[in-house]
Amino acid sequence: MPDALFAAIRRACTPDQWSEGVRRVRANAVVGEHRDGDEIVVRVATRTGLAALKVSLYLDDDSWDCDCRQYDGCAHVAAAIIAVRRSDESGQTL
Repeated sequence: MPDALFAAIRRACTPDQWSEGVRRVRANAVVGEHRDGDEIVVRVATRTGLAALKVSLYLDDDSWDCDCRQYDGCAHVAAAIIAVRRSDESGQTL
């Protein structure tokens, strides 16, 4: 995974959003949906128990999209990139 996307998301998130993303990863709230070329799609469970939000990460242009509709960083995108990076580093499928 390009480090540039990880860095861009880290910069876009507030410290609280990033911390919440870490908590969601630790709670196993991130599930991989598919990885195809330059796009990775995951689902991130919400605290409220509602349907998991879809997060798309675009590796080629260092951008992302989340169903929560926040245009900057959010805890869901933070959780997605952290989980993807951890799975890549461990060699395991998300």
